Order: sequence, then structure tokens, then C-alpha cells
Amino acid sequence: MMIEKINVGLRKGVPALDLSNLSQEERKEVSLIDVAHYILEGRREVINFQELVGEIKKLFRINR
Repeated sequence: MMIEKINVGLRKGVPALDLSNLSQEERKEVSLIDVAHYILEGRREVINFQELVGEIKKLFRINR
């Protein structure tokens, strides 16, 4: 199910996730490191940890 929605990343042989097409249920199965990598690759700029956590919360629709 989730494997079909993985795009090939920039690093040779390492798949990069396309979280934009995943359902909320599928997003629960993805590691936070992969989510952070997805966010940072998409932004292509340095952000602090709190901003990164905020982006993860938005992506997972967490209100805390």
C-alpha cells in the first residue's frame, strides 16, 4: 500500500517519501525521521527544531 506511493529520492538507491499523497492512516506508519527529511528537502533551507516540529504537527494535524 505505502510502497506504491514512494518516489525515488536524490540519493542513489534511497527512496524518498511523497507524503502529500498519503492518507492519515498511512502517515501514522512513517518514521519521524523520514517526515523531517521530507519537510527539509521540500523547503531547501535551514529551519530550527521548533519550526520543524511545527511543520510535522501541521502535516499530521496535531493541535498540541
